[in-house]
Amino acid sequence: MIFLVTFLWYTWYWQTYGSFFGDRFSDHKIHFETAAGLEKGQVPPHFLFHVTVFLISEILFISLSTSYSLVIASTHTAVFWLAALLFPMKGSIGARIEAALSLLIVYPLLIFYFLNLDDYISHGYTPPANIKHNPTILFARPFAILLFYYSCRTFLNRMRLPNTAECLMISATIIFGALAKPNCLLIFFPLTPIILFMLWLKEGRRSEILCNTLLWTIPALLVLIFQFSIEYAGNSSQGIIWSPFAVIREFNTLTMYFAKLFLSAFFPLYVFILAMSYKKVSKEFLFSLIVFLTSLIPFLFLAESGRKLHDGNWGWGGQLGLLIFFLASFQSYLSLRHEGVLKRSHHFALRTILLGHIASYGFYFAFA
Repeated sequence: MIFLVTFLWYTWYWQTYGSFFGDRFSDHKIHFETAAGLEKGQVPPHFLFHVTVFLISEILFISLSTSYSLVIASTHTAVFWLAALLFPMKGSIGARIEAALSLLIVYPLLIFYFLNLDDYISHGYTPPANIKHNPTILFARPFAILLFYYSCRTFLNRMRLPNTAECLMISATIIFGALAKPNCLLIFFPLTPIILFMLWLKEGRRSEILCNTLLWTIPALLVLIFQFSIEYAGNSSQGIIWSPFAVIREFNTLTMYFAKLFLSAFFPLYVFILAMSYKKVSKEFLFSLIVFLTSLIPFLFLAESGRKLHDGNWGWGGQLGLLIFFLASFQSYLSLRHEGVLKRSHHFALRTILLGHIASYGFYFAFA
């Protein structure tokens, strides 16, 4: 159903307007044109989405627009099933389906906009990637979920050495995730050496830690160096610079940015606070919060020089980090409900907040 609805929506929009979304959906338009440009040898550093669209079009003998819709619809479906299968949630089947579906349609609470305190319904917020955002981020979401899953399996319990199949899956996920969007890898890569060093101090299992260090860092370094060389090498006008809060100030004051960040993550933050009060915070939920906070660091302190200074490309990682935080919060929320410890008032507040996130998504989808 998810696949069908998404595919038909994109197909209808293409047939109705003759192009991908004009100015309102400029990111989709740009990346569609990039996929079309592969025939001319124009390959971006994060080319996995574009190559996938192009190859499916060639293999199935369908138009590039149909292939584009097919890939986006498949990505949404993959997010749903990965969330449902890799992170089993307690409760009824209906509640679990609702949680997995909600992951696709939540958006920051637009309270400031409705109170006329802010004129924007997109700038300054950090949404978990949804259907109107950059398609490469949509395409990177399954890889981000897989990286979170393997990180939890590897680091959150007693250090273990993955078997051969897991090693191959982790390496492939790291490489393909980065080729989909480097931000997908950057939200986990800074944490890896820190976690492994802390585990070494705690457990001292040097052989397992050394193997995991090589497994998680070498593929990441290779693909990031490759992408950096394509994007910036030989181009003196562009690069990565240390510029704290520079991009944020283009759209908001710091106070407004952090207020919007709070509204972006209102539901998972409230679930985390409640779980702490009930002493029911799982390792996965705590780790998801750390991943989310880590994902914000590049956007807060780094920027791209030259013509990309104000593009805000470092902010894409925050969207993936928030997606992970939402995913873990749904798991914790359903667990609290299933165990019967959630007070009625807290349950009502959580349902209201979640409905607010979903209603904001609908409003943004219609009017952004």
